[in-house]
Amino acid sequence: MFESLVMFFDSAIIAALIALSGTLTVAYLGYRQWKKQNDSNRRADFLNEKQAAYKALWEKLEDVHVRLRTEDVDRAGFQVLLRETNALILKKQLFLEEEDRQLSNEYLKAVLNYTEIIRASDDDDARESMVTTGPLPRAVFEMAENIREATQEMDRLRDVILQRFREILGGTL
Repeated sequence: MFESLVMFFDSAIIAALIALSGTLTVAYLGYRQWKKQNDSNRRADFLNEKQAAYKALWEKLEDVHVRLRTEDVDRAGFQVLLRETNALILKKQLFLEEEDRQLSNEYLKAVLNYTEIIRASDDDDARESMVTTGPLPRAVFEMAENIREATQEMDRLRDVILQRFREILGGTL
């Protein structure tokens, strides 16, 4: 009788241990699935926020670009625009790459340089093209090397920013 009682408890304990291990396995698998889903949602949220930050920065950069070309903005006015842009960059810093923050400032300085050179020139066609945000006439490039250099630098920086932002907004970075 004692032996059958021991066997009963042994089989009851074994059954309980099997049930417990099954329960723990299901709980662990459920936790892993929940964690994986939660991590995936956080990554998606972060990517959406990052894309929104880059869109906001792009809109700000192009707004400043258009204002510099279409309005008579002096150095003090430019400093205000640059400060506003940098304030946006600071607010969105968590989502912006360091290279893009620096590139944004270089780009705006290149746009300012471009507009100052055009405004200082005696070329009415160049000034007209600038304020209408159109391309400069080819004759202007042939006449003024400094305008060409300023334009190339501005366009190069704009292209780099545009490519980086497209990659980020497309989700590849």
